[in-house]
Amino acid sequence: MYKFLNPKATLPGRNQMKSLTLKTFAAAQQTIKSFLKTCNSKISFTIDGWTSFNMKGYYGITAHFIDKNWKLHCILLDFVPAHGQHTGNAIAKLFFEVLQFYDVTKCIQGITTDNTNSNFTFIRELQTHISEIDTKNIHFVCFAHILNLAARDFMKILDSEVEETANILTDISDDDDDDCQVPPSSVRKIRSLAKKLKNS
Repeated sequence: MYKFLNPKATLPGRNQMKSLTLKTFAAAQQTIKSFLKTCNSKISFTIDGWTSFNMKGYYGITAHFIDKNWKLHCILLDFVPAHGQHTGNAIAKLFFEVLQFYDVTKCIQGITTDNTNSNFTFIRELQTHISEIDTKNIHFVCFAHILNLAARDFMKILDSEVEETANILTDISDDDDDDCQVPPSSVRKIRSLAKKLKNS
């Protein structure tokens, strides 16, 4: 593809690509670090875990704040591999190290996480690293995650009710269909079901 677009193009090798990527990432980190030093407001953070198809865990940590010109900034601080178990202790250590690198441990306004037990432990454990934070008032649970869980639970209930209704309709015999004068079989079954419910 590259040769088609530009026959003179030469692709860097695997090691060179890795080296270039790490240099670019380090330069971006320094730019973000310098920018955060100019921020004199509190910062809200989000942290979210993700597992790749080959079962490697990662955490994304994002900073959200408003600058002096009232402009909202959302900056990905790091995308960190998770080593070992996804425990609250491990998450707290990982999160603290990222905040410490950017020198923003004293700027925490709030932290938004998914609604999992390990994240509640993470917030409690974070206090061992940053003693001055108020763990009761900085933790926010992601509303979209709660809504997603509620929708899944609702769909499970709905699926079971639909299945139960389908089973009832299947159980209605053809004899019951005969006393209905409605031509389509689905409508006859529903009408027959209504009769059964009325008579029960």
